Amino acid sequence: MNGALFVLGINIVVAGLMAASFYSIAYFDRFNRSAHILAIGFMVGALTQVFELLVAGNIAVQISRLGVALGFLSAQLIIIYAIAMRLGLRQGRLPFVVLMTVSTALYLFVLEMPGTSLVAQFLYQLPYATASLYAVYLLLKAHDKLPADWLLTGLFLLAFIQFLAKPFIALWTDGVGGQPTDYMSTFYALISQSMGTILVLSIGLLSLLLAAKQSATTLVQNSERDINTGLLNQRGFELNVERWLDQMPTERRAGLTAIQFDCDLPIPFPDNSLQALAAELTRLAGEDLIVGRTAPLVFSIFEPDANLFAARRRAEHLRKALSNRLNDIPGLNGVSIGITEREPADSLMDMTIRSQWALAEARRAGGNCVRLAARSEFSQTMQHLE
Repeated sequence: MNGALFVLGINIVVAGLMAASFYSIAYFDRFNRSAHILAIGFMVGALTQVFELLVAGNIAVQISRLGVALGFLSAQLIIIYAIAMRLGLRQGRLPFVVLMTVSTALYLFVLEMPGTSLVAQFLYQLPYATASLYAVYLLLKAHDKLPADWLLTGLFLLAFIQFLAKPFIALWTDGVGGQPTDYMSTFYALISQSMGTILVLSIGLLSLLLAAKQSATTLVQNSERDINTGLLNQRGFELNVERWLDQMPTERRAGLTAIQFDCDLPIPFPDNSLQALAAELTRLAGEDLIVGRTAPLVFSIFEPDANLFAARRRAEHLRKALSNRLNDIPGLNGVSIGITEREPADSLMDMTIRSQWALAEARRAGGNCVRLAARSEFSQTMQHLE
């Protein structure tokens, strides 16, 4: 076995292991679509190497050569598409389809040219170089890049340079061989396969690291979410509010609203009703507020930069809007709301105690109303008397 065939075998193993790794991530995190697509890309890359073996073995040479050319480009485009998906870029599939279509026509023409032609070799590498440059463009276009994404950009830029340099490397060495079947016995094949292995392994490992990080982040976020409503659960709500409190000056205002629904139905409440309530609450609260489900029928809203009066206005708006929806959700009789505001040096626990006190006052008043929390000094006195 010559050196190029040995490296080719390594490429098949590496691509297969990468595909298996990405499939493992996609299996445990079904929402990580980019990992699933990356697995397909590396699997296509592994199959492409099989066509290389067929060419070297003089088996269906013309079809196998086309399989090598289009297979490698397909794998490259699939991997780039997956990276764009992970970065949240909505560039669509049209650029990939156009590049694949044009490249197919180009390869049908190039593969009929003499392999020793410098022009043919340059045209052969042109689609790969174009795809690499497009990957660089997409990575630079993305806004939320990690340090690893910058490394990935550098690797695709190196790939672009490598593909353009390959015809000159072939010219400098002993060429690509007089016949297609001679390619794997050339020194150029050894250099080309070795460079490809290094780049594919580097891009694959970086992509694997980023895919694993994405899944880990998703798992952490899901642990902070309520399964039935999609809102933050109690733990998630507390963590997000405490992060805000830790970062802001103690004198900065904020409002905390506790909303409880009066219900004749037993707990657990029907999921479809809960989802309807959560969707309505999210719509009314907007995107700037922190909303969570902190008890079976209690929802909490944290409103940054809101004093007690601003929180009261929003609470009244919420009460009226939610009360109008009660007729659409059987079993709900009313909505009680208690609110408080952040005082200097308040912790979340301090605010929660006062908002729960206000919520209890609203329920004692018959429900379907809004009550404000007492000041902390008065609240402590009431707790002592109780």
